[in-house]
Amino acid sequence: MKKILILLLFIGLGMVSFSGLDKVIIAVSNGDYDNPIMTGTVSRGGLANKVFGWKKDKDLGSQLYSKLNKSESILFIVEGYDTPALIEILKYFEGSKYENKIDIIEVSKTENDKLRKLVDTNNWKYTSYVDVGTIEGNVKSEGEETSKSDYVKQLLDLKKELK
Repeated sequence: MKKILILLLFIGLGMVSFSGLDKVIIAVSNGDYDNPIMTGTVSRGGLANKVFGWKKDKDLGSQLYSKLNKSESILFIVEGYDTPALIEILKYFEGSKYENKIDIIEVSKTENDKLRKLVDTNNWKYTSYVDVGTIEGNVKSEGEETSKSDYVKQLLDLKKELK
């Protein structure tokens, strides 16, 4: 797990040196916790983000769909600030008729009503947590069993370093 996180950090730092990541989405395909996908929208500056923000979220949806459309299951991990980008991504998946399993873990003070409606419409699973430490379950990463809350916390900490 540490090797992957270090690799993601170096890749991310290379991207950040040219521009900052605005919203970051984490995806785990088919329960492959050793190889999470961490991607995001690039900040284009204050005015451009306001004028074209919707487009960069849709572009991200297209990119993620091309990587994940053959997955049997996808787990998205987001924090509240990144949820609008995830909603646009999920709309892209919905419009592309993605019919497999999608689970969403959101760490936020409140549940997002728009996300809830979209998830319920498509029979996906959405769980919102106020605190990462309350996430239940275990995952297998690098051959070892670890708590899902620790795994998610490590990814969110790495995400913060990329922004």
